[in-house]
Amino acid sequence: MRILILFFIFISCAWAQAASVLKSGASHFFENGDRSFLSHSVLGPVCSTVRTIRAEPTCNPALLGENQMWSHGVFGANLFFGNDIDTLYKNRDLIAGEDKMKLAQSLLSETEPVSFEASTLIWWRAEKMALSFQPQRMTYFSDVRNQSYPDVAIHGMQEQSLQGQIGGFVSENWRAGLQLRFLDRRFVYEEFNLFEALPTLDEQFQVKNQRAVFVEPGVAYELNQTEDLQQWQPLLSLSASQTGWVDRNYDEIPVEPIVDAGVSISPPIALGEWELGLNYRWTANVSEARKFRWGTLYRLDFIELYAGYDPDEWALGLSANVRALSAGWMYKRTQLGDSAAKAFEDSHFFELRLAF
Repeated sequence: MRILILFFIFISCAWAQAASVLKSGASHFFENGDRSFLSHSVLGPVCSTVRTIRAEPTCNPALLGENQMWSHGVFGANLFFGNDIDTLYKNRDLIAGEDKMKLAQSLLSETEPVSFEASTLIWWRAEKMALSFQPQRMTYFSDVRNQSYPDVAIHGMQEQSLQGQIGGFVSENWRAGLQLRFLDRRFVYEEFNLFEALPTLDEQFQVKNQRAVFVEPGVAYELNQTEDLQQWQPLLSLSASQTGWVDRNYDEIPVEPIVDAGVSISPPIALGEWELGLNYRWTANVSEARKFRWGTLYRLDFIELYAGYDPDEWALGLSANVRALSAGWMYKRTQLGDSAAKAFEDSHFFELRLAF
């Protein structure tokens, strides 16, 4: 009897751990679908309060108006991809749902978490407005624990989106903006015991559909009343995302409003341009450890450096541009599950961009 009780306790703990791994490893794919840029991905939510992102569309529409590079507007195309990109076929097979037994067998060979993300993006940004179209974004995450009695956490998504922004200064210190975003996605987001699911495998890997229209406002206030403040350029910002209409909401991954509040400064330096930011993200789906995040951006001529940190994740990024072409690299380390598990996922991402 004691052995049986211990067995059920073990299974319950393993199931809870798998669920926490899926949430920490895949839930961010739903929240950051409009941020398929290297700079946005490294900074994370901090990009909502950083004004020195001047070429690509901003995370906070209120921060438009800083485009000093091309006053006539910037047209660009991005390719963003990384991590286990050689497993791209798993996203295809998971969403297609044609051979579930073959997919289940491939999961048994995984000895560590598998994850990737890839997207294509076409965009245009002027001084006070921006448009972007994402014809394809693919994400995937799977983690198999306890190979002798495998618990599976798996996610895959294919998403398309269209986004428009308008914003800038409304007075000497105040800025305001509005973002309108449409998205259409198909995804799988499940956790189960693979051996128990084999007799009814057709009931697993269920593909769900979701469409949404989001109206996402933002405001910012520049503190420049004194000469000392003007040198440091402090900025307070507030923005909301995922506010709008969803045709279907799912309990396992609910679409709930996100509020980002942040502050940034640009310390005066002799060479280049430097900005530091701190952001607080409020939403029911984010753990306490990840609500605060800091980030920094440094630009010198054709080189840009980025860094972002919170207790569960840190990231570094580097990009360089020559005329209209730029290339970038990003490294990210994410803690999966609770702090006691100490499981980490290391990711490498690359960005290729053409802008003119």
